Amino acid sequence: MSALYAHLVFVTKHRRPVFTDDTLAFAENTMRAMCSELDAALFEFNGDTDHGHLPVQYPPTLAISTLVQRLKGHTAGRYPSNGAQVVLLDDFAVGQ
Repeated sequence: MSALYAHLVFVTKHRRPVFTDDTLAFAENTMRAMCSELDAALFEFNGDTDHGHLPVQYPPTLAISTLVQRLKGHTAGRYPSNGAQVVLLDDFAVGQ
């Protein structure tokens, strides 16, 4: 069985610096769960206040566009908020 690899990068809406350690941990847990549901593997997760990196392995039966769509749809607007601002994912970039 073969596997495909991609390095996904996501950014916050308007590149606002709103991620904290807690929101990045929440994003990692949420995205790991979604990858698991799609038979993909999230190797590592790291980020900064306005973006995150996700090196993933996914099966050839899963289109990269579907993976990105599910990750973005499952995480956008679901981050814990301190009442001041809700984080929304704006974009993903894919490098293979």
